[in-house]
Amino acid sequence: MGNRQTYYFSIISYIPDYIRAERINIGIIIFNDTYDLIDYSLLPSNTSKIRNLLTNEALSLFKETIKFLNYFLKKISNSLSMNIHTSGINLNIEGLPETIALSKLEPIITANKQNVIDNLISTYIGNEFFGKNHKTISIAKEVVKNYFEKNNIIKNHLVPRASFKPTRTSPFRYTADYAYLKENKFNIINLIPSNEESLEKWYQRNLALSTKFEKYGKIVVFYDNANLALEKKQIITDLSSSSNQFCSLEIEKNNTKSLAEFVKNDISQSNKNQVKQYMENYMFA
Repeated sequence: MGNRQTYYFSIISYIPDYIRAERINIGIIIFNDTYDLIDYSLLPSNTSKIRNLLTNEALSLFKETIKFLNYFLKKISNSLSMNIHTSGINLNIEGLPETIALSKLEPIITANKQNVIDNLISTYIGNEFFGKNHKTISIAKEVVKNYFEKNNIIKNHLVPRASFKPTRTSPFRYTADYAYLKENKFNIINLIPSNEESLEKWYQRNLALSTKFEKYGKIVVFYDNANLALEKKQIITDLSSSSNQFCSLEIEKNNTKSLAEFVKNDISQSNKNQVKQYMENYMFA
């Protein structure tokens, strides 16, 4: 059994009508034991949970709210945010829309955060409202997150959900699963998704990024063979042929030896605060 750690969660609710004051649970936020936002999950903007309750005008507002929440929560999870205020079990996040409410903080103690998140989603929101792709579990994502958290890799060495522009004139902002520094070069880690719809989008984004990343370090791809194994290998082969900066590592569910070796050789000398500073100075974050 892995080391059990303390987390806190809050349920995100949407209030479409102030007069009725009815709340609809649309997501969860996860904090670590020092109240840093480390993970979140939101319903898709076209979810049937909302679509069948709102008028077209109100539905448009909800879609914009979800879009903003994804941007806002991702932003404050990438830095030491001053937006988050806690007092006991009370939680306040400055900058949220007035249509969003947060529940009081609840503690959880677990060695497997991802399982807890899945259970919270099932209990408070409903898996059926996320659409068909939500139930496809990425083994690589689960194994990597658990290993990084258990060994304090994220806390000390990595910036998760690292959002940046590879060039000042880049037309898009890119978000990597993790970022780190090695020999003062900016490197990123991306985990290949395990559903077909996300896989295609992921490939297009990484292919576009490869043409803008020449002056930086590696683009490291983590993957598993649990789902779409052939497609994943074809994508890795194609990306590797397009740029020698791409390298890949297969993640196995019950064997973290290769992951531990990668952390030792590539990540162990990286300092999280220095990575953040580098992103602010050179990555147009």
